Amino acid sequence: MRLRRLAILVLAATLPLVVGCASTSQLAATRNFKFPPDKKLAVLPFHNLSTLPRAGDIVSDLFSTQLLSAMGSSVLEPSAQQKILADTLLAIDETSFPADLKGIGRALNVDYLLVGSVTEFRYRHNVNEQPVVGITARIVEVASGATVWTASYSEVGPSLFPGRDALGMLAQRAVVEMAETFR
Repeated sequence: MRLRRLAILVLAATLPLVVGCASTSQLAATRNFKFPPDKKLAVLPFHNLSTLPRAGDIVSDLFSTQLLSAMGSSVLEPSAQQKILADTLLAIDETSFPADLKGIGRALNVDYLLVGSVTEFRYRHNVNEQPVVGITARIVEVASGATVWTASYSEVGPSLFPGRDALGMLAQRAVVEMAETFR
């Protein structure tokens, strides 16, 4: 009887940890677009709609790094992109419309632009501090201004080891999973 009570007590004590460590993710993406290997893509800065400063820059840097690693010369180097945009005095912000994107794409001499928003990038403060990431992205064809691929990703991560690394790892996983849907 004592052993049974001890087992129930251990289970009751560890159940909140196990439940708090669960990760819930959702990915929705158009799957009918495969990036043409002879085309060029630029990753524009993501709009930051989260409360964490620079979250948009962090996610666009993650996308750039992931895509440069996976697609090589099909992706415009971020430093080359920044220089071209500075030289042409083109600004990118949340008010950039499809016509603006076409002009930006032509200035960058690319066929496609990856644009998006970071909707959540934070720790959820409750009993357990859980990292939360929400990202939306789309690929715009420069010639037509048409959106050829879209994706959204949201995840509430495990909270066993909270810290900036947990949030960064969650964002990295989101970017990898999203990018795999169009390569």
